[in-house]
Amino acid sequence: MIPKGPYMDMHTHILPGIDDGSQTIEQTANMLRTAYDEGIRVIVATPHFGIRNPGITLSQAKDALEAAQKKADEITPGIKLILGAELFYSDGIIDSLDRGECPTIGGTKYALVEFSTRDSRDRINQCIQEMLWKGYRPIIAHLERYKCLEGDVEAVREIVNRGVAVQINCRSFLDGASANKGSEEDSKGGSENHKHKKGLFGLFGKSEKQQNRTEFFLERKGDWARTLLSEGLVHLIASDCHDDEHRSPIYRTALEAMEGCCSDQTLTDISKTNILKLIRNERIV
Repeated sequence: MIPKGPYMDMHTHILPGIDDGSQTIEQTANMLRTAYDEGIRVIVATPHFGIRNPGITLSQAKDALEAAQKKADEITPGIKLILGAELFYSDGIIDSLDRGECPTIGGTKYALVEFSTRDSRDRINQCIQEMLWKGYRPIIAHLERYKCLEGDVEAVREIVNRGVAVQINCRSFLDGASANKGSEEDSKGGSENHKHKKGLFGLFGKSEKQQNRTEFFLERKGDWARTLLSEGLVHLIASDCHDDEHRSPIYRTALEAMEGCCSDQTLTDISKTNILKLIRNERIV
């Protein structure tokens, strides 16, 4: 049985007009309504910081958060937004974190970090080493995407054993999930349904065929995600929502798809226990 809400979505691009996520306050409003229906009551806004979104400032992020919270108070009373960031690992990004130019998750020591899908294990380990040495607690965003780790359970276990938490995108569990009630469109439409207003990992400017191939790689990771789940290597799930249509906020839907792949205790740990540890700045692993 899946744990009852409320839930916290700790990786979202719901702030309006600040990255490749929501483009307007109206789109943010639609995303908030969907999140509410999914049982989400706390949303960590994690706009991209780093070379993928070089123009962003902390001040802009705070202003966008204030606007989104005002809209949430109007249409979805009870939803609380918290500021975080999705850090694209590149030279100098941890220094920017040290200088307070980009936020951790809710002021904790936890920082959400992503990599290029083409990065090597050495590159990922370099980031982990740097973050741990400086006192941060890294959470690897959508670990299921990285080619250098795919299929290698022991490599992921080595990362976790260093004290690193793993976040998997909710939609990865909907890929091929027979129990899923809400992924029929995703399953039939596949990657062709995932269109973005801005570039994601260099999608902008590519042909439609190239975009579809890249988007398929980013989203269709069901078997690998379920393997990680069954091995006890998933600590957090999140919608990684970017819009109000194809990448909208989901949470309960993912838990329903995960239900047959792990124990009730694992679902509780992921959706409740680890979330509390995160916001309390306690160790998850």
